[in-house]
Amino acid sequence: MRYLLVFIFISFALSNSTYSADREIISVAAIDWCPQMCSKGSSRGYIYEIIKAFAKSKNYEFSVSFMPWRRAIREVSNGEYLILLSPTKREAPKLIFGNSEVGTQKMCFYVNKSSTWQYKGIESIVPSMRILSPLGASLVELDDFARNHPEQFFLIPKTDEINMSKLLMQNRGSAFLFTQKSMDNFLREKKYSSQLKEVGCLKNEMLHVGFSPINSEKSRRLALELDQFLEQSYKSGFIDKILKKYSLKNWRSSK
Repeated sequence: MRYLLVFIFISFALSNSTYSADREIISVAAIDWCPQMCSKGSSRGYIYEIIKAFAKSKNYEFSVSFMPWRRAIREVSNGEYLILLSPTKREAPKLIFGNSEVGTQKMCFYVNKSSTWQYKGIESIVPSMRILSPLGASLVELDDFARNHPEQFFLIPKTDEINMSKLLMQNRGSAFLFTQKSMDNFLREKKYSSQLKEVGCLKNEMLHVGFSPINSEKSRRLALELDQFLEQSYKSGFIDKILKKYSLKNWRSSK
């Protein structure tokens, strides 16, 4: 009996090693950006979960590395990583994209609770204002305005919610821009909810999975496979199931 158990164990180990060896390992660069992608914790983010499910469905192994946003874009563009989670097409125009989105992004303005300012369009940004904005983020309809008024827009390389909130409360700016889902998540959990408020947003944008242009044939194959997986997942309700864990609604249903 003992020899039989040893034989079964060795056979199982060999079959597992063969299974792992047969899996295609794909390198993924991501930013720590809850609730989209989270570098730690039991809830790893809705985009992270969707992409991991895609990898499992194709017997791929995704090796995910978290890093600053600009570096992530650069290293996927250069072929150091194959996949980027998860830009708008405006943020990483050199990458290869499929047609199906994996999430949404809305950049919103945040100010101190005592502020009376509201964003009601470009005309509401007066010359005396200093806007703090994440380096490398798409500002949608404000892109051209920010480019033409660099004295009013200060691009912050350390783009996390705590840093942006602290800079604002230190009077380093009049307002800051950040993604709405992330700030909603942040303000639910942190003390800053009593000190900050949202005062208007830019247009909604779709988030995609970006693929490196260096190995374009492989990237286009993966983009097509992901499109097929995402469309099936939208129809089956699988994406709704993941979003519900994060108290989010399906953007396609709410259009």
